[in-house]
Amino acid sequence: MGAGQVIIILLAVLGLCALMQLMLHMLYRSGKDFGTLVLVLHLSGHREDIEYELRCARDRLRETEGFEQKRLLLVDDGMDSETRELCRCFLYKTPGVSYCSREEFANMQALQYTEID
Repeated sequence: MGAGQVIIILLAVLGLCALMQLMLHMLYRSGKDFGTLVLVLHLSGHREDIEYELRCARDRLRETEGFEQKRLLLVDDGMDSETRELCRCFLYKTPGVSYCSREEFANMQALQYTEID
């Protein structure tokens, strides 16, 4: 067997694996979307890579399936002014993104886990 034939066989095996993965994904996927997925990012200090982090979080939410709504929540745990300004710019350009302080997030968490009789 030549090197070309080995490469073709490897690519065929990889293609079959990808096809099987796609078929399993389609079989196990439910037809209904329900619930809300909230991805929370706690940000503090000066972040050089904040734009990259925000774009990655947005893309991760887009790829997630099975939820009716998807939201990104940015929590200010002591960001510097430059990082805060970049977050606000991202906030205005991207729908489904919220911004809150550490105290507001603590109050939201307390309300979320409070049981009401």
